[in-house]
Amino acid sequence: ALYVHLLLLASNLIFGGNQVLTKYAVMVVHPTIVIVLRMLFACPFLFILSFFLDRTIKLQSKREWLLVAILGALFTGVLETAAIGMTMLSVTTGSILASLSPLWTLIIALLIRSEPPTVMKICGVI
Repeated sequence: ALYVHLLLLASNLIFGGNQVLTKYAVMVVHPTIVIVLRMLFACPFLFILSFFLDRTIKLQSKREWLLVAILGALFTGVLETAAIGMTMLSVTTGSILASLSPLWTLIIALLIRSEPPTVMKICGVI
């Protein structure tokens, strides 16, 4: 259980530091360069890390690989727009907007009716 808590703590520290580091990086180089460098470092790291993690999820069909590729491209676009936004916003404002992700997720899930609303879900987001 300690291992899981440490992983979650590390994830939150990285996520929190990401806003500050991105702000400083986009002050020096173009946001697209920041994202390209991020991917160049992240992809090999995640590839190596994948050998040490549970591999119960396997992509079987070409359709699944295509969906993963599309989601990866969309996520890269999200990172790009966030980096561009950080050129125009303060770190504090960027962090506040990034922290609203659970709220947007709940709203979208309710709109497309992928999950029924519950009091616990709404309280968890608030």
